[in-house]
Amino acid sequence: MVGYRHQISNQGGNIMGIGKFKMDTSKELQGVLSNINQLSSLRYTSSGYDASDILIDYLRAYEKAGLTEKQEKIINLVYKREYTQKEAAEILGCSQQAVQQHIKASFKKIVEAYKGDLPGEQGK
Repeated sequence: MVGYRHQISNQGGNIMGIGKFKMDTSKELQGVLSNINQLSSLRYTSSGYDASDILIDYLRAYEKAGLTEKQEKIINLVYKREYTQKEAAEILGCSQQAVQQHIKASFKKIVEAYKGDLPGEQGK
């Protein structure tokens, strides 16, 4: 895990700058995931190192989180492919509420995996 943290400043759907940030809460993780495609694009700009670090931190936590197959599909549909929760529910044949519950459970797992991977946080 990268030893420092970043923050994404998002105004009007555009990333205004990257500073220090953390993914210690679902709200903070929401900020990262809502900008995941922009972060991927930023890897090739002058802010690329920061964007790459954010992506690496997220991907490590995502891999360690142990999401179910359905949770992975929902995160991919809603955040990577930018479908609405309602559209994702239609694609998967479930309710929007079920999609929302899977996102909440996924965020909890990812945040816990992220926190557990921070220096000095193991075993807490």
